[in-house]
Amino acid sequence: MSELRATRPHELPLLAQLLDDVFRRSKGVLDQSQLTDFPLVYCPENLSNSRVIVEDTRIVSHAALWPRQLIVQSVDLKSAIICSVATFPEYRMRGYAATLMRSLQQTLVEESYDIAILWTSVPDFYLKLGWQAVAPGGLLVTLDGSSIPSRDNGPTIVAYDESSHLDQLLAIHDHEPVRMQRTRDEYQKLFKLPKINVYTTVIDGRVQAYLAHGNACNKRGLIEYGGPANDIMALAEHVARDLDEPVDWTVFSTRQDLMERVLQSSLPHQPLCASKGAGTEMILPLRDDVITDSLLQNLFVWGLEWA
Repeated sequence: MSELRATRPHELPLLAQLLDDVFRRSKGVLDQSQLTDFPLVYCPENLSNSRVIVEDTRIVSHAALWPRQLIVQSVDLKSAIICSVATFPEYRMRGYAATLMRSLQQTLVEESYDIAILWTSVPDFYLKLGWQAVAPGGLLVTLDGSSIPSRDNGPTIVAYDESSHLDQLLAIHDHEPVRMQRTRDEYQKLFKLPKINVYTTVIDGRVQAYLAHGNACNKRGLIEYGGPANDIMALAEHVARDLDEPVDWTVFSTRQDLMERVLQSSLPHQPLCASKGAGTEMILPLRDDVITDSLLQNLFVWGLEWA
């Protein structure tokens, strides 16, 4: 007999066994865990949105909803990111993932969400549940540090320091026309995610720009940035030169200044297929009067919120 319900606080280690088996250990990743990779999803106040199916006294399937407030060009949307849809292999083909998704989608309707977003390698599964594939505007750029010359007169670049830089980075990101609203506490947690390094340019103690480089299996590449184009380019080149292999950089269409520089350069690039630069990005529009074609043309998600 199976039971669908919310995750209970004492069950988080059991939930981690499922999620890390499916999303980490099966891929040879032994130094990351879903619970620490997504601290804003698996926190006490969101456990009601972390749904599980229990069978044979164990958690065998899971799907979670992460509430966010999305701003797209001054339109404020109640949104959700769907995370960590997983089932132990021996319990698959029983409809558990679909059952969990329908439960979450019912919550989206009951709680008057405008839109939900997810990323997947199995889009056909979600198409049957009413989701649709989308591709954000922008470019996936490949930077090879071995071919980038050093700058003699570039800006001063320093590693992010929370005590000195947090409020300044927060202010920079809060000016982005497309973003998820974040509290100061959420900024703190996101900038400290495992295998995320953040760099800044500084003039007279004031942060001018920042860039986040992800080396995690779920957040990889140059995934978030803000500030003047010259500074962002300097930061991207700085990170690329320090790496032993080329790095991907997601340049979104809201930054036409950066896109123009890429298009005028010899940097390898291609159109974005998803905010992550890989896989399929999907949405579930819940209000047709709000989720218009013009809004979707500007929709994307910054890397620190990829799931």
